[in-house]
Amino acid sequence: MFAYDQLPYSGAVEAETHPRYLEAVAMLRGIQPASLDGCRVLELGCAAGKTLLQLAEEFPTSQFIGVDLARGRIDEAKAIASEVGLKNVEFCQGSLTEVDETWGEFDYILCIGVLSWVPSEVQDQIFRVIRESLTAQGVAAVTYKTFPGWHHLNIVRDAMRYHTDKSHDPPDRIRDARKTLELFARETQANSVQGRIYRDEHKFLGNAQDDYLFHDYLTDASYPLYFHEFYRRATEHDLKYVGETNFARNNLPPDATTSRTAMADLPLVERCQMLDFLNNTAYRKSILCRGDVEMSESIDPAKLKTMRLSLREIPTPSNFEIGSSDVLTFKYESGSLGVAAPFGKAALRHLIDVYPRPVSISELCDGANSLLPPTAQHLRVDRDRGQDLIASAMLGSLEAGLIQVCVRPPEFVQTISDRPAASPLACALAKRTAIVANRCHQNVSLSNDAALILSHLDGRDDREQLKQQLVSSPDETRRTPEQRLDLALTELNNRAFLVK
Repeated sequence: MFAYDQLPYSGAVEAETHPRYLEAVAMLRGIQPASLDGCRVLELGCAAGKTLLQLAEEFPTSQFIGVDLARGRIDEAKAIASEVGLKNVEFCQGSLTEVDETWGEFDYILCIGVLSWVPSEVQDQIFRVIRESLTAQGVAAVTYKTFPGWHHLNIVRDAMRYHTDKSHDPPDRIRDARKTLELFARETQANSVQGRIYRDEHKFLGNAQDDYLFHDYLTDASYPLYFHEFYRRATEHDLKYVGETNFARNNLPPDATTSRTAMADLPLVERCQMLDFLNNTAYRKSILCRGDVEMSESIDPAKLKTMRLSLREIPTPSNFEIGSSDVLTFKYESGSLGVAAPFGKAALRHLIDVYPRPVSISELCDGANSLLPPTAQHLRVDRDRGQDLIASAMLGSLEAGLIQVCVRPPEFVQTISDRPAASPLACALAKRTAIVANRCHQNVSLSNDAALILSHLDGRDDREQLKQQLVSSPDETRRTPEQRLDLALTELNNRAFLVK
């Protein structure tokens, strides 16, 4: 039986592969991708359509097509599209290898969580489809498991598969796999190589959903690639490597001066592969274009002036002194970045204050100037010079993986109105699951109250009517419905769910 029919995959969205970010990365490399208004987007392996449904709602003048082999997932996607009234998205049940010239060309192609889950011959078909289906300046995002990171993850995978292969029932296998991993994490030496591997994965998979554990660790389908293999095979299919959705993946930390010197003259593929060995990379999100596209070797900071910038996440520390010229190191998921200049710290402070909203370079300059304390007013800069300074600094932050850029920012509000509203799609999905994609295309795990309120935010109910939804809902906090509503709406507002 097809594994995705045994246990459906929830198909969580990948924020970094949203076409708004693919568009920006392509433009920084000198490509001229299609506008997100009026474009065509294809997703290979669309699951229940969570990505395309959100894109179709966000860009009503564009066309979206998804294909997946799992009939149940396609039927679910069609049902949601019909419920929400989306007419610009189509879902097709079948093999992605069936995509040919009759489907037309696409400005953006997404292949998320598929390449490393299919054998080599199907991988070749994916590369073929991308090459034959991309428009002249189109781009594709492909995510895949990578070695060397998956070498040690395969130890965990093999252990769980070996001790669960007697059962064919997915819930039983998942339960036994979690027990096996817990046993190995507990019984191995904490300071041994295998002890660290089992403990790290036990901690990580302890928070992972069952469908993720099943399809990544327990099914037969798992085919990681070294980056140089991915690069070679893409090139063999007349595709060109544009870069990663997260620039930090191909760059050393700012303080790695010795390694930077050693790799300075290496060809791109060798440098990227060496970085994967240094970082033990297990997953990549790569962008491809057609082989005949001309690209810029370097990025001109001036291009950032036409874009919007936002933090990928709020770094730590998030509260800090702006006026000091001492180096302050900010830490975040993909690395760290040292900032000394008060003006730079003020710019970062502004990005934190407006997170997750993207802002222009000019707004960021004005915001930084306004945040400088009285003792640092002499460090204020005029807008023209400030924009140049920020553009150069933000290019460094982009390459370090702290920020992301886009041309077309997501639309949401950061205030709670008398009759708060969310998108129709978010309301529909909140009735089905507590993990819903927000307006920034991020997966958000909502509290029970927030998910319940979100499912009713059609913009017609006032606070009193929304409060009534909580009266009959179970709660163990002993908070009043009014207090619970305040918390739920604040959560939805802070997580970028509310719209005008």
